[in-house]
Amino acid sequence: MRGNNGWGSMRSEAKIAQAIACVFCMCSATLLCSAALAQNSADVDRINSFWDNLDKRYPNLNKKYQTGDIQVPGKIQTPGNIQIPRGIQAITRKSAPCTQRFVVGADTLFEFDKSTLTPFAVETLKVLSPMIQKLGPHPVKVEGHTDGKGTEEYNQTLSEKRAERVKNWLLENHVAPVAAVSTEGFGKRKPVAPNTKPDGSDNPQGRALNRRVEIVVDTCKSVEDLAKTADGTATPAGTATGGSEQSSTADPNSGPASLAGVSDDVIASSSSPGKLGLDSSDSGSMNLTGSVDNSIWLPYTNVVSAEDMKKNYASMKITPFNNQSLYFEISLPANWKSKEIEVPADVLKNDSTTQVPLAQLEPDTGNAIVEVRYLRVPEDVPLSRFIQKYADASDYKLVTRQHAQFSEREVEDALLRKPAGSFGNQLTRLTALRKGPLVLFVASSCPEKEYEQWKRIFAAAALTFNPSGK
Repeated sequence: MRGNNGWGSMRSEAKIAQAIACVFCMCSATLLCSAALAQNSADVDRINSFWDNLDKRYPNLNKKYQTGDIQVPGKIQTPGNIQIPRGIQAITRKSAPCTQRFVVGADTLFEFDKSTLTPFAVETLKVLSPMIQKLGPHPVKVEGHTDGKGTEEYNQTLSEKRAERVKNWLLENHVAPVAAVSTEGFGKRKPVAPNTKPDGSDNPQGRALNRRVEIVVDTCKSVEDLAKTADGTATPAGTATGGSEQSSTADPNSGPASLAGVSDDVIASSSSPGKLGLDSSDSGSMNLTGSVDNSIWLPYTNVVSAEDMKKNYASMKITPFNNQSLYFEISLPANWKSKEIEVPADVLKNDSTTQVPLAQLEPDTGNAIVEVRYLRVPEDVPLSRFIQKYADASDYKLVTRQHAQFSEREVEDALLRKPAGSFGNQLTRLTALRKGPLVLFVASSCPEKEYEQWKRIFAAAALTFNPSGK
């Protein structure tokens, strides 16, 4: 109550005015500290008027401090919503014997109801990456979780897609070895907070905590331990199978565990160079080096002997469309033939949006095919990103990948899986390299159950594919 409500009120107002004046005497020349000794209603009214108009004169004085773009409406939050942390603030680290667990809120990584990473997700994952790498080469498992809204089936699928997307980012950015990264989606089965309040009403804060991705590092196992079990007898927990120990009869949709029965004579280490033959001293052009994470699935050393290469393989030299710039060489068994293909003119004109087939090679008998194609891709797009885009567009699931150098040609090499009707699952070894503005790639495919039969031939095709003619 102010102004003309009695002398007692005026005296009370005067005391308040005295305090106010002492605070703001340095802010305005219109109100002197001596005004705090006001003894009449005019002085009190003048002080009250100053107070009432203070917001107009100093518009930011009473507003909450704004923390830059962290709270800019429309970017991270809208007024009234819970602020979504990012960067290191979005990461919670939980330590236990043999386990380092990094918890990131899904709202930081993904837009609502989606599995596409946001720009803020990249910012957070870039902070998380060195934290994972600092622990050393250990198995990494990415777990996806949702809140309680929606059906079990829907949330399960969403949690799997989100875990897979984070895994792919880690692989694309070489944060962890391919062979050591697995995923698992838990849907809404493992909440860490109540989705509803005791009265049954919605609990937005609790649901926000339940929407999360957890990256779990098994610090008691090393990546080298994974290769020791590649004989198919068992697969250690935390490997690319997506779960605990599994045999070679694991669910074919669960990941590379379905290939656990595949044996390999020689398993290359992640840094050892190799050649295309056991004793191929004359194959100096086939020197192979690179960061190879999972040669059990994508063999690249000791694929065939020099004698076998000389006796049973043929070097095919192909010039598609009589265009010398598309010339390439590739070696396959002598009983493989090139199938004549026709490419519409509009496909060639739109080679930046449509894959252009250059060759289709098949054996006399058997369910296998090797295709050579190209796509015009901006040169600032890395091959790892091309592989991911190819997989997404063709409904493939990434099984494993490696980056290597085949005969001084930088390649991205991946194994992909997708359902193929009566054949069951199809596996495709996709090996991509650049030739100027073009990405050329070899896609070698067969039914998953026959991969052991064809994998070395696919490897030979990948290793010998040479679009340079040198």
